[in-house]
Amino acid sequence: MDRAAVAKMGAVASASVCALVGGVVLAQYIFTMKKKTGRKTKIIEMMPEFQKKTVHIKDPGRVEEIICGLIKGGAAKLQIITDFDMTLSRFSYNGKRCPTCHNIIDNSKLITEECRKKLLQLKETYYAIEIDPALTIEEKYPYMVEWYNKSHALLIEQGLQKDKFAEVVRESDVMLK
Repeated sequence: MDRAAVAKMGAVASASVCALVGGVVLAQYIFTMKKKTGRKTKIIEMMPEFQKKTVHIKDPGRVEEIICGLIKGGAAKLQIITDFDMTLSRFSYNGKRCPTCHNIIDNSKLITEECRKKLLQLKETYYAIEIDPALTIEEKYPYMVEWYNKSHALLIEQGLQKDKFAEVVRESDVMLK
């Protein structure tokens, strides 16, 4: 290697070390300043979605806990099931019950009749527990988890393909409010 190349490599290495040291010093300074003021950086403060005027958070600490839990769990463990409580979709239309997000799949032509019957049996067993006013949420919880796990296992057995879900939703009777 000639002298010019060695000089360039040395300059790049020096600049990299300076940038690294500068970054560490800056991070330490920020950390120290926040420590002195007793203030921690919150994830919800770093996310612009939470800074919109239309977003109102009753318990920011709880939201922070949930987001941190999602981050720690990682994307591979994240499952999102939305609108199971029908806050976005209609409960009924013209006297006819509209499907929940789970019912959309349960009622699709991709599910065998045998599976549909098993899912209905599970619903008949566990829905009564879900709406039982004599039971506390803590008492209901293990049954709801059991219901979810059994239903999910049945749906997995069906070998559903992700690319078919959009079609399943289009063919369903789901309606937004």
